[in-house]
Amino acid sequence: MSITAITIENFKAIKEPVRIELKPITLLFGPNSAGKSTIVQALHYAREIFERQNVDPGKTLSGGKAIDLGGFKSLVYGHDLTRTIKLRFDLDLTNEDLPEYLPRMENGKFPGYIDELVDVIAKASNRVKSAWVEISVAWSSVIEKPLVNSYEVGINGEILGRIIASEDGRQVTLVYLNLSNPGLHDEDEEFNIVGAEGEDPNRVNYGVQGLESALPAWGESLKLDGIEYGDDSNSANYMMSYGLCSIHSTMVGPGELLRDELRNFCYVGPLREIPSRNYALELSPDASRWASGLAAYDILFSSEDPFVEKVNEWLTQVERLATGYSVKVIKYRELETDYPLSLAIMNDRLLDEEIDFKDALLTLPVKRRLLIRDEARNIELAPQDIGVGISQVLPVVVAALHRKIGFVMIEQPELHIHPAIQVALGDLFIEQVRKASDLTFILETHSEHLMLRLLRRIRETGEKTVPEDKSLKPEELSIYFIEQGDEGISCHSIRVDQEGDFIDRWPKGFFTERAEELF
Repeated sequence: MSITAITIENFKAIKEPVRIELKPITLLFGPNSAGKSTIVQALHYAREIFERQNVDPGKTLSGGKAIDLGGFKSLVYGHDLTRTIKLRFDLDLTNEDLPEYLPRMENGKFPGYIDELVDVIAKASNRVKSAWVEISVAWSSVIEKPLVNSYEVGINGEILGRIIASEDGRQVTLVYLNLSNPGLHDEDEEFNIVGAEGEDPNRVNYGVQGLESALPAWGESLKLDGIEYGDDSNSANYMMSYGLCSIHSTMVGPGELLRDELRNFCYVGPLREIPSRNYALELSPDASRWASGLAAYDILFSSEDPFVEKVNEWLTQVERLATGYSVKVIKYRELETDYPLSLAIMNDRLLDEEIDFKDALLTLPVKRRLLIRDEARNIELAPQDIGVGISQVLPVVVAALHRKIGFVMIEQPELHIHPAIQVALGDLFIEQVRKASDLTFILETHSEHLMLRLLRRIRETGEKTVPEDKSLKPEELSIYFIEQGDEGISCHSIRVDQEGDFIDRWPKGFFTERAEELF
C-alpha cells in the first residue's frame, strides 16, 4: 500500500485545502518560513491521531526534540477554535488485502456461515483498488478539548460511508452508507442490507457502540446498534451480516492500513546531532532518534559489514558522493590488566598449557567503536572530530540506504555540504526508489543542485542513455513550490516533461537569483 496524496485544510498556516501528490521523490521548495515544514508536521499529526488517537499532541512519536506541535490550539488555522482541521489521504490498494472483520455472536463464536463471509471479504479486497480516508478534528466546547468528529471513507473513486460524533463524543453514528459503491459487490449481485427509505437511500442512522470519537477502533468491526448475528444462514439477519462483513472491511480497513503506513515513516530533522564521545549503542532505540540523526549511528554501530560497505560506497566513490570520508566499525575485546590472559602475556606464559587462551578470550564480550576515516590524510577520527558537512550528510545517507518501505522525510538534506555532493544525492534517492517500490522520499529543500540532477536523469531516461538503476520518469517526481499569502499557504505544482524541462513556470522570485547575478 502507498499514500498517493494528502489534502490539508485549516492546519497551521494552511487555510483553504492544499493537496500534495506524493510520488516516489517529492520535493518541497519555497522561501524560508513559507510553510514547507507544515506538510511534514501534518504527517506527524496524522500519525498521532491514527496510532494513538492523540488529537492534542505536543511531542510526537517520530519528531523527537525537533517537533513540538503545541496542541490543537496551536495547530488550527489562526488559532481559531471555530475552525475544523481536515486531513485526507488518498491510498493505492492495488496489491493490498483489506483486513478481515468477522462478526461474532453473543456467545463469542463465529456464525456457521463464516466461510461464506470470508469469501465476501476476499472478493471485496479484489475489487477495491483505491481508497481515501478523511478525518475532521474540531474543538468541543462541551468537553473543552478537540476530538475527531468525522471519519469518511471512499473506495474506487466514490464515497462509501461517513461516521460522525456528537460534540461530547458520547454519540457516534454511521450516517451515510453508499450501498451502490461498486467496491462492495459485483454488478450482478443484489446488495440491500439496510433497507433505508426516503429521498436519499444512502442516509442511514446506525449508532456505533464503544467509541469516544468518530475514529474507529482498529482491528475491530463496527458495533452497530440493532444488528444481530445469528447462526442460521436462512435467518432474517443473514443478508445483513453477509453484507456488513465487506462494509466493516471497507469502512474500517482503509483507516487501519493508513495507520500502518504512517507507522512506517522516518523523519530526519534539519539539524543532525553528533553522538557524544562516550556514545554507546542505544539499547531501546525508537523512531524519534532519526529526528536528531542519532539513529544513523545506532544503525552503523550495530550493522554487519555488508551494510557498512554499502554506506562507504556512497561516501567514497567518485561517481557517487565522493566525500573523502568512510565509516569504520572496529570490533574488539578489552583485557583488564589483572585478567589472567593479560598476566600470561606480560609474563611470557603464552605457551603455558595450563591456560586455555582461546576460551579465556572468548569469554570477553565483543565491543564496538565507530570511527570516521579521512581517506586523504589516512587517519581515523571520532565522529566528534569530523567537519560539519559530513556530520550532516551521514544520517541522510544511512536513512536512505536503511529504509525499504514507507516515507523518508528529510528536512534540508543539502545542509552544509558542497554543491557536488548535493547533486549526487539525487542519484542516491533515485537508486533507492528503484530498489524499493514501496519507498517514498519527501524532501524539504532549497537545493537547486539536487533538483538539477533529478531533471538530468529524467532527460537521460527519455533518451535511454542512463542505467536502469538511475532512471527516473516524470510521473515519479513531484515538485511543489510553497509560499505564504494573505489567505494562508498556497501550493504550486511544478510539472516536468520527458525532456526534463519545467512545464509550469516557477513563481516569480525563486531560482531567478542565478540569472540576475549572471546577466
